[in-house]
Amino acid sequence: MAAGVTVSTVWHVTRLDDGNAFTWESSGAGVNSVGVHAIERGGTGTRVTLTIAQSGIGAMLLSPFFARLAGATSFSRRKA
Repeated sequence: MAAGVTVSTVWHVTRLDDGNAFTWESSGAGVNSVGVHAIERGGTGTRVTLTIAQSGIGAMLLSPFFARLAGATSFSRRKA
């Protein structure tokens, strides 16, 4: 992004599994996103996982940036 450019996004919670997970959706600038925050409790701790699925022309163009941002060594694209 260029310096001085502001991007505003609104996330809408579309599902709530009380105490375990929630799903949110957002769209804009050619990117449709669906994310899930999930909590898994175990005997020695808790794991929190964020899963994001993106589609649209903007997602395709920006996928290399998102992969680097997430620290991913591989990034798969799925057709919606």
